[in-house]
Amino acid sequence: MKTILIVDDEQTARHLLRYVLQLDGYHILSAHDAYEAVRILETGDLPDLVISDVMMPGMLGPDLVQYMAGKQELERIPVVLISAYHDLS
Repeated sequence: MKTILIVDDEQTARHLLRYVLQLDGYHILSAHDAYEAVRILETGDLPDLVISDVMMPGMLGPDLVQYMAGKQELERIPVVLISAYHDLS
């Protein structure tokens, strides 16, 4: 079973993604911010994919990507950055 780590500060977004991905048979890890994601990644339970929000308090999604790129054991894990932010102007 493939594992996906979901990183989002919005609980509703995490739950929705978890629900949809579990229906497709994925094992889901979840983090409420990038700092928690780093702690999960450092435990050695490495996901096959990371789906991360772009805008989060503290460490941003792109910062998490940069962190992962600097670690040999994490640099090959694909990351999808998502955002609900939109600017109508």
